[in-house]
Order: sequence, then C-alpha cells, then structure tokens
Amino acid sequence: MGGVHNRTVASGDRANGGRRISQHISHHSTYVAGCTVTFSYPRYLEAKRTVDDRARHPRVWTAFLEAVSDIAPENPERPLRVLEIGAGVGDLATKILDELESEAIDYTVLDVNADNLDRARERMGASLDMEATQSDGVVATPGRSHRIRFVKDDIASFANRDREEVDGRIYDVIVGQAIIDILPTHISLRIIRSLLAAGGLAYLPIHVDGLTEFEPTVNHDMDDCIMNLYHDTMQRVYSIDESWKLDPSDADGSNSDPPDGAGAGNETVSVQSDGARCGRDLLVYANGAGFEIVDAGSSDWLVRPDPTTGRYVGQEDYFLSCMLHFVEDALSDNGSIDDSQLEDWLARRRRQLEDSELMLLVHNLDVLLRQRSP
Repeated sequence: MGGVHNRTVASGDRANGGRRISQHISHHSTYVAGCTVTFSYPRYLEAKRTVDDRARHPRVWTAFLEAVSDIAPENPERPLRVLEIGAGVGDLATKILDELESEAIDYTVLDVNADNLDRARERMGASLDMEATQSDGVVATPGRSHRIRFVKDDIASFANRDREEVDGRIYDVIVGQAIIDILPTHISLRIIRSLLAAGGLAYLPIHVDGLTEFEPTVNHDMDDCIMNLYHDTMQRVYSIDESWKLDPSDADGSNSDPPDGAGAGNETVSVQSDGARCGRDLLVYANGAGFEIVDAGSSDWLVRPDPTTGRYVGQEDYFLSCMLHFVEDALSDNGSIDDSQLEDWLARRRRQLEDSELMLLVHNLDVLLRQRSP
C-alpha cells in the first residue's frame, strides 16, 4: 500500500461463491527508537495518517469534492452512496464525511481485516460522534445526514455477491486509497466499474509508482539492489474467480460488468499484480476499463525529522520502522541477496532511525476517474 505490499491471497477460503482475498497481517516484531516492539497493522495505518494527509494531491482532492457535490443533486430522493475499499482504520472516510458534512451520505467502510474495522469504528466514532442505530452494523451521525456501514470483506467477493445481498446498491462514488495494487490494475478497475452507477466516480489516491528510497545513503549499490528487489516482490500472484479475468477481446471495457455466473463457484485463475507501477497503470488502463480521467497528480510520501524539533511528527518513527519491517519481511530468505548483507543494511538504517536521521521518499499518484455513460 503506497509502497507497502505485505499481502497474500487465501486461495481456499470461499465466501459467497467467490474466492476471498485476504491480507496477510504479520505479527513479527519491529524496531523503534532502540526498542523491539510488536508490529501492529492497525497501528501502522494510524501512524501513516499524517504521511498520507501531507501527500494527497490538493488539486485532485478538490476536484474529487467538487465532483461529488455535483453528483449529489442528481438523486435528491436518496442519500449519496459511497463505498470505500480497503478502508483501514477509517481516517480517509472521516476526512471525506467531514468535508461533505452538508450532503446526505450512506458510506460503506469495507476492509478484509477485523482489527482494522474495530479501530475504524472507534476512531470514526470519536471524530464523528457516531451512535449505533441498528443491529446490522449501521451507525448514524447525530446532527448530520450520514449513515455508515462497516463490512468485513474483500472487493472481489463483495462485488460477487448477489445484488440483493448488498441492498441492490450501485454506488455513486468508490474510494480506494493505496489498495488497487492488490490485484492487476485492469481487473481492479473492472471490479470497480461493475459496482459504479453510470457517471460514477472513482477516487484512487496514493498508489505507488516506481520509486521507494531511504536516505541518507548507506551504500549506493546495496541501496539500489535492495530497493529493486523490494519492488520486484510487489508483483504478487493471486488466485481470483476466473469470471473477473478480462477477455482480451474486451480491451475497450465495453463489457466490464461481471459475466453470468460471477460469484457462483467458478474456478479460480492465477493473476499477477502490477506492483510498483500501479500508479501509472491506473492511467494506462483507465480508458480501456470504461473510465475517463478527470484529474491526476503526484502524492509522494516524504518522511523526515521536523527541522525545528529534530524529531519525527506524530508516530512517523513507528511508520518508518514498519517500512523497514516490510523490506525485511519481503527479502529475508529471498535468495537474491545474502541474509547477512540484508541484516547489516537494516541495522544501519535502524541506527539512522534511532538517531532521527532516516528519511523516506516514495513516489505515488492520485487518480480521479469517472465512469463513461453507456
């Protein structure tokens, strides 16, 4: 996610007739300020909130809010329907609902990890003053016209459900931050398109695009070798319901809805994600998947000590420790690099972190798409 791709697919877990995509949540230890601590995925997501907030491209963000506000009056008889995929601990959902306070919104928070959803309920509850109103997980925001639903699922199996199981919803807006790389980009876009109403929006910020660098330099050759190998590991092979695999004859995206039988127990096929070029592939494949590009811009992560205090902002020291943990987890026993060389490189980077010298730069792209009308 935005340079972090510590995920695998559980190929044997059926859900609603489709294969469930699962995040692999590592419970190994990581290292912060001289101490070994347990890695926590929800805490990692919380720690990167300030990184993401700085990174998101302001013009694309503004274009997204304006486009949503233009859509809302088109359906005055019902709330705006928003789905966020891979919503994590709810920070972007909270920001969107705060900005669109005057709109009536039914917001679905979708994530495959139960711990993330629990933290999302807590964090969004504190920020938005939510209160439970129904036993099915729907919550309301007193004084606002928002209703929020928390759903544990992945995007492929969620999309494969019978329409009645998801209240017959066709979404006006789909949001996905640092998540589209979980599958090949053209398949992700096809799934998104199947869930969007005609003219619907897809706001897809912070998708990695070919660069992850730690500074200061330890050793140029070793730095380049490790980062190139790390990017290579982002190209993962996943199992997915064969109905989502795009037929080569459908290159124009004209038949992007799932074919008959999707989610009804079809065989699975192996597909490979686009990895570190996901950001640009959103632009490359958008037209063929049935979208027009409304706007796009850079959303680079730049993490460094605050020049005034000499310390990292918020929990960004923990965030950096997690990034090093992801590199270690991806490359240990890789075979393309000697473990002792990797351990030495990590030890030097962790000393830089302890001394508040470590910096990180990841190049990402924000993309705003609109589904073309039939």
